Amino acid sequence: MRLSGVERLAPPNPGVFVHAKVFFSIGGQHFTGEPVQFSYMPDTVMENARDVTIKLHHRVGRYVQIHLYFALRWIMLSEISFNSANKRNQRRAQHLRTLEMRFREIRCIERESNSSKLQN
Repeated sequence: MRLSGVERLAPPNPGVFVHAKVFFSIGGQHFTGEPVQFSYMPDTVMENARDVTIKLHHRVGRYVQIHLYFALRWIMLSEISFNSANKRNQRRAQHLRTLEMRFREIRCIERESNSSKLQN
């Protein structure tokens, strides 16, 4: 999960959260199990927006509940995105890319072979 545009500006402006808990649910009613916990080391120098990435450790859920604990009075988030992929689909995609590359190599060899035949 990536939180984009998290800012730390001079008080009382928005700041970066110091701690996050991420809960997961299949049906959206009950968020059971241990949450993924994340602590953010505050940056007191950089005042620009930054991305904060929280690794979810392959947890599964249709619904996600995020508890953010404030460092200052306000917090600003401009975007939250989730990057996920099924491992099996990743392996299939990699296999297909490998097959595609091999097919291209074979076609190149065939073209070279055909062009050398034409020249002879």
